[in-house]
Amino acid sequence: MLFTWVHVHTGRSILAAVLFHSAINGSGELFVSTLGADLVSAGLLLVVVGAVVAVAGPEGLRRGGETPT
Repeated sequence: MLFTWVHVHTGRSILAAVLFHSAINGSGELFVSTLGADLVSAGLLLVVVGAVVAVAGPEGLRRGGETPT
């Protein structure tokens, strides 16, 4: 959902979505992975996704406001 939001809100830029994906993957390499860190990371991700969905709503995550069939 976050990649879709970045893609839609950057004028449909694939490069922005790819860079966002790379930043997430790269940040995972910087820190030691422990169970506690993984749980905090998962919780933070859920909060961010929830915030994006709450702010953008379904229309903000859809291409051109198209209604799915």
